[in-house]
Amino acid sequence: MNIEKQLENLKNIRSNIEKDIEENIESNNPIIALFKRIPEEIHYYPYNKTALNYSLDIINNNYKKAKEKIEFKALEENDKNNLLLEFNKLNDYFRKIKIKNKGKINIDNNILVFQVSNNKLKPLNKNSKLNFFNIYELMSNTPNMNKNLWKKLNID
Repeated sequence: MNIEKQLENLKNIRSNIEKDIEENIESNNPIIALFKRIPEEIHYYPYNKTALNYSLDIINNNYKKAKEKIEFKALEENDKNNLLLEFNKLNDYFRKIKIKNKGKINIDNNILVFQVSNNKLKPLNKNSKLNFFNIYELMSNTPNMNKNLWKKLNID
């Protein structure tokens, strides 16, 4: 009977944690990446340090992959420099994003919540699962291609 009571307590604790994640979460949690919806858009931007670091890793990995491709190697030096400039600009824009460094964040439909493990994201709620791919628009395209999104974030 003692084991049954312990199992029941464990279930209650787990349920409370899941409920807390659904309602609010600490922004400085190092394994939780939070992304916030860009106003009037379907795309999201990093909202805490963990999400920002994840985004910068994705950008840098994309640049490394691009440099290894034959198409990149075949580019003229001027085109290579322009591409490098766009990646640097993208990194700079991401560093200018105003992130939430501390405090609790109320989870609503404008916030996506992910657990980061081995530089991979695991959605922690239904909204995050449904909108998972909408976080990659800013990371995957040049600032020039996403001019309107960056303007909505007051970054240009």
